[in-house]
Amino acid sequence: MPDENGARTSGGAPIGKALTTAIILLPSVVAILIALLLILRAPLTFTSFSDTASLSSIAFVVLFLLAGIGAGYGVRLLVPMQLLMPPKPLPSSADDKADARAQIARWVVTAGTIGIFVTAMTLIIAVAAAGGPKDNWQERALSVFTSILPVFSTWVGTVLAFYFTNESFRQAQEANQPQAPDKDAEPITRAGTMIPYERVVRYEMSTAQVAGKDAKTASEAIKLDDIRKLMSPPGIARIIIFDDKRTPVYVVRHDAMPSEGSDPAARAGQTMKDYLDNGTNRVAAGNFAWTASSATIVDARRLLETRRVTDLFVTDHGRNDEPTLGWVPDDNLKKP
Repeated sequence: MPDENGARTSGGAPIGKALTTAIILLPSVVAILIALLLILRAPLTFTSFSDTASLSSIAFVVLFLLAGIGAGYGVRLLVPMQLLMPPKPLPSSADDKADARAQIARWVVTAGTIGIFVTAMTLIIAVAAAGGPKDNWQERALSVFTSILPVFSTWVGTVLAFYFTNESFRQAQEANQPQAPDKDAEPITRAGTMIPYERVVRYEMSTAQVAGKDAKTASEAIKLDDIRKLMSPPGIARIIIFDDKRTPVYVVRHDAMPSEGSDPAARAGQTMKDYLDNGTNRVAAGNFAWTASSATIVDARRLLETRRVTDLFVTDHGRNDEPTLGWVPDDNLKKP
């Protein structure tokens, strides 16, 4: 059946792979053992290519090398490629030196293992070719091998100790370094995100203006010229209208203001009602939400997305009957 990448997989694939590996690996191992036994039982001789004994010795060596290559290929089939050649991570600012040390450690272990194997087999073959059984060559080969083995072992151990010591030190150093704070987890009241109420460009309705009226209804009588005066400094794109209890009523946008016209008298007579009746301004001006002062930046972004608003007003507990502590426009919540 198809896998997640669309390729077809079969339940017999592992069996086929194991059978192929056994076919390659088993004869190779047997050939290696036979070659070693023949080399140990009879000394290798290399006099001339016309000599039968020399040809037999060359055949033993070739058989040993081919068997070793076959065994190595069989092991390669058993070992996943991910272990031999791990996938390279995406380029990042991580410690490249640590990755280089890891590669050196892998190469040293591999080279050391191969070096010990090749040295041992070379010594065995060389000593076996030097004399017969009466010369007690097995003991001499063993003594030479035991003298060479500590050299490789010390070399490999030193490199590995250097790598793991530096790696442990690096990990301990990273653990002790202070982590960079997550800006999205910071409170919404941080500087640069929330504009405190005292710094908000606003129109505050007096108690007399809202006396006995709904705040939204009372705000329709506000002169638009008073709002335009607040927008006169360059860059002021939104004006917040608050009632006498510091509760937001409308958000007035500069780009949604009605045309001033050429008649000064007509302009002077324009009120917030003219603004609200212009297109969809009434809905857009009241499209905002409240959030608590304990909310985080990520909470505020989520609220903007779910409520589909562009303005947030911060109160102590996020209720609309509490005095406003500050204003958060959507521009202040954009990710850097």
